[in-house]
Amino acid sequence: MKSLVVYYSHFGNTAYVASRLQEALAAKGSADIFALEYADKKKSLARQFLYRTFPSLVNLAPIPADLKEYDVLCLGIPVILGSPAPAFQKYLNICTNLYNKKIICCYVYGIERDARNYAKQIEKMLTPKINQPIINIFIHWGNVHIEGFITQAINEAIAKLG
Repeated sequence: MKSLVVYYSHFGNTAYVASRLQEALAAKGSADIFALEYADKKKSLARQFLYRTFPSLVNLAPIPADLKEYDVLCLGIPVILGSPAPAFQKYLNICTNLYNKKIICCYVYGIERDARNYAKQIEKMLTPKINQPIINIFIHWGNVHIEGFITQAINEAIAKLG
């Protein structure tokens, strides 16, 4: 099984969870990991507003978007504002060959309701491109560094891959 873990992280919590997910998947086969990053590193409020309003304008740093060589796509998603980060919106729009892929979405959140709403938005974005149910993991920020919690959540999700 070949897996790809793609994550976006603001404060490091999602990066930590994504690295743990990649380690667990590597035990089952090969697993690559990439951080979603903006190609233009300069941050400004105007640019953030523009990207949030028009995610198609986001310019991402190079990252695998053609997933034909992967069996599993795992997304590490930080939940901070009311909708998925523009980088994720752009990435999901440019991804190809998602059909027949198994997908794990890992939401790292502060407010569970927001995470559940994110999950609905991501599912809506992916549904036209996939034919399998999405496996969701929800991890509260306070549980990120609780070893047993993270291990159990990741192992349960990987077990659902079959």
